Amino acid sequence: MSQQVYTGRWIDQSYNSIIGDRITIATTHGRYLIAFVATFDLWVGFAAWSLLAFIIHQYRSTREARDALFHQSQVALRNSATATNFLTATVTIAWAWRKKSCHAVARLFLLAIGPILLSLAFAAAGIFSARIASTGDVLLVGGDCGLNQSNNGTGAEQLVAELVSDFENGVQMSLSNAYASQCYVNPLDLDLEQVTADPSHLSCNGYSTAALNYTASMNNACPFQEACSVPESEILRLDTGYLDSHHDLGLNQPQKNRVSFRKISTCSPLKTEGYSSNTFSEVDGFGNVSVYSYGANQYQPTRFGITGSLPYDNATFIYGADSYTGSQSAYYLMYVMQHPLSTTTNISLKDSLEPPKRKHRLAIPALPKYNARPLEANVPDLPRESRLL
Repeated sequence: MSQQVYTGRWIDQSYNSIIGDRITIATTHGRYLIAFVATFDLWVGFAAWSLLAFIIHQYRSTREARDALFHQSQVALRNSATATNFLTATVTIAWAWRKKSCHAVARLFLLAIGPILLSLAFAAAGIFSARIASTGDVLLVGGDCGLNQSNNGTGAEQLVAELVSDFENGVQMSLSNAYASQCYVNPLDLDLEQVTADPSHLSCNGYSTAALNYTASMNNACPFQEACSVPESEILRLDTGYLDSHHDLGLNQPQKNRVSFRKISTCSPLKTEGYSSNTFSEVDGFGNVSVYSYGANQYQPTRFGITGSLPYDNATFIYGADSYTGSQSAYYLMYVMQHPLSTTTNISLKDSLEPPKRKHRLAIPALPKYNARPLEANVPDLPRESRLL
């Protein structure tokens, strides 16, 4: 989480506008703030006592004759710099008068109630003033959310931008994998009803929720109709339940602007029989290539120079099965997506594989001299999605 922390005044929408009022400042400035608050609290305490003592003194003042105990208490009110000084003087006077007046202690106690309450109030204020320097939640600026994409430059400029983008995205994926391994307890343990966070790692406390809980279950219907290569007992289903955009995802919004989000994914390997074929490509020395046809992928056929003939124009994935000297890397992972509401998807699944109103993702790893084999298909319920991993 490399986002910039917002500094300044903001409202934590987990509370009302008064309790949730926050000011975020730098740590170095926070030390000065703590010192200032402590000094200010002391100064306000002195001022409040001076005002209270003056009010009590003036209220009790009279032209009528009073005993010595009354005048001593008036002198204590007039000359005590703080409430604690007055209470000390009151105890001393009460002790001196304990044998001379049976009502001395009661009279002085009633007079001391106001100073006692004032002292307790400012003692509590001094204690709770430490909450001003709380190290709790902060607000992120959020200007760099999402994955990085290269710009629309040309030539060397575009190449450098793509390399930088790939590197930064790779770093983010590595950090995400590290976070998942540290902060999720047994994520693939199907004996658990829910997957929860591991609070023992300090790095798991950086988000509003350390881990998004989800349930895992087997025995599910094939997400690609009849194309799954395993029985229903081996098809995995992951369900997050309803996630709150504020409490779970950390989007600081009032109640009226919050949304609930639920993702259900169903994962299964796909069959290759009936969906694969072989051909020969002379482009970049690829030679024999394997073609997997789960639906047309706009990026694959033109790359291998085999456009204009079926079934290659409808290929989802094409990979060189022989040794070669071309530019293709030794290990390859292809990731394609289809979404019913998106105009930027790069795959159109066959009608026989595509359940209605679902989002599909296919990921197919391959190595040279080994047949590329789809590993997994993933489909959630509304919004639905399919994934071969």
